Amino acid sequence: MGTITNSGAYTAPPVPGRHTVRVTDLTLNNTTGAVVTVVPNIAVDFDSRTNTDYPLPADMFGAGRGEALHSLENKKLLTQAGLTVSRLYAQIPLVYATQTPDWTKIDPFIAEVQNAGQKVLLQLSLSPPWLQPNSNPCGTNSDSVAPTDPVKWAQIAASYVAHMNATFPGIVQDYEIWNEPGATGLCAGNHLKSYIDIYSAAAPLMKQQAASDGVTIRIGGPVLATYSSLWLTTLLNDPRTAPYIDFVSYHQYMFGREALQVQWDSYNGDASLYQKTQESDNGAQRIYSKVYDAVKAGSQPLGANTPIYISEFNTNWAFFKDCCRKILPTRPSGTLFTSRIF
Repeated sequence: MGTITNSGAYTAPPVPGRHTVRVTDLTLNNTTGAVVTVVPNIAVDFDSRTNTDYPLPADMFGAGRGEALHSLENKKLLTQAGLTVSRLYAQIPLVYATQTPDWTKIDPFIAEVQNAGQKVLLQLSLSPPWLQPNSNPCGTNSDSVAPTDPVKWAQIAASYVAHMNATFPGIVQDYEIWNEPGATGLCAGNHLKSYIDIYSAAAPLMKQQAASDGVTIRIGGPVLATYSSLWLTTLLNDPRTAPYIDFVSYHQYMFGREALQVQWDSYNGDASLYQKTQESDNGAQRIYSKVYDAVKAGSQPLGANTPIYISEFNTNWAFFKDCCRKILPTRPSGTLFTSRIF
């Protein structure tokens, strides 16, 4: 039932039911199989909620690495599903392989996302070769190393704003500064100090460039891999960074084999993914509340109304039975639902 191409792309038949698919590698004489279930007329109606106090904005949900999908048609499927923002790397080490930018290393990705009807959350991260230390303590050509000159890196960031405003007007409005700087995403002797130096140098120049172009952009961070009160408190209250924070972003993963080897919602002695996302002190909902408390106490311009971007949300990379079902963090009572989830 169905069809399969020579390259192995299987298309299920338009016939409801359970269909067994077997594939044989004639060279290795190996056969493998799978059961495909086709069901008719699946529909999801998000307008049927009885509580309409907090409507979900149109750009609430996004996709990470949407530019990596195989075709424009596939990208448009994300748009049709309501995933209208694509988060992708700015490719700084490639664009700025020399001090003269080569925008062809990033523009095709932005153009594809634009053609799919989406906007971009651009990650400004990593150091180009000429801003890496001569004796790189992080390994030869390691681009996660902190730039030797944060001001020059800031000028790169501002040039991205100028280029995107001129080439893709209205498509790139959100910029994250770096990615997971508290972990392996930033190689530095003092991660927090290096990040504050980078952010405080880049954000003002980016804002100045946007004002000169007559557009509004949003800049945010600290793009944490895990919750950290120290990082959030520092970024949101340091006078060099706080005035330039338009959103706060962090990542939420559920790590550990024990969280993935159990049933989704069964209480059997191990913490299920449902418990990890909803109930425990380190669960997604609790972490969101902690981040929101830090945002409320911060000195950034929007105060408690500062949007929170969960710019990576998933289980870990071990694909166990229940790996891919998601329970999204919910809004703490009485607050604006201004998060984005990728």
